[in-house]
Amino acid sequence: MAIVWIPSLLRDLTHGRENVTVPGATVRQIIDNLDAHYPGIKPRLCDDDGLRPGIAVAIDTQIAQGGLAQPVPENSEVHFVPAISGGSSYGAINSSALPTTAKAARGRAMRRTLARKAASRSLSERSCVTLWATVAVLLTLMAAPFSSR
Repeated sequence: MAIVWIPSLLRDLTHGRENVTVPGATVRQIIDNLDAHYPGIKPRLCDDDGLRPGIAVAIDTQIAQGGLAQPVPENSEVHFVPAISGGSSYGAINSSALPTTAKAARGRAMRRTLARKAASRSLSERSCVTLWATVAVLLTLMAAPFSSR
């Protein structure tokens, strides 16, 4: 079973718990099992296309590149890392499920377009993004021991 560290913005769903233990061999199974125990967590982490934009997953301090299909080894630590800088409110971890309006549909289409553009970035640009995501995970991991004091 994996130990899942819950971001502070989702702890209202886990009754204040900062980490929980759930079974699952992939990120998708982990999220499904989290949602079974803590209803409402899945729509805040995922949309129709997979993980919400602005959400990264770190497994044992490594940023997962495989999305929902990323394997999760037994006894791993899983961190859901929200974006740490500005952007659109769509896809933010603390937003509720998106409304089914034409505006929301345009927003989803825009996110898909931006994701495709991000995938075509040069190696140095992707490395920079990965570096900042890693820094965010490390800051989260470093803050975890202090948050229980």
